[in-house]
Amino acid sequence: MGELAQWQSHKIVRAGKVLPQQIEDTGHCTSILTVEDANGAPCKVEVSSDFFARGMPTSDYYVVIYDDGYKSWSPARAFEEGYLRL
Repeated sequence: MGELAQWQSHKIVRAGKVLPQQIEDTGHCTSILTVEDANGAPCKVEVSSDFFARGMPTSDYYVVIYDDGYKSWSPARAFEEGYLRL
């Protein structure tokens, strides 16, 4: 197998650090996660049920929202090393 090419991120995303879990099930195949907003206040983010397919983000993770609306989560260290807060 060959070596994969290296890539540097240049995207602008919206993200908030996950606050201690208080996942709310909406009953409509979505859940609500609470994250920090730009001022550090609690902010609710609605995510689809498949958001948790690869595990459960904890308070050392960020919820990341891309321009096209795609939502994911990232470990804090990897996120903070890859993005500079604007």
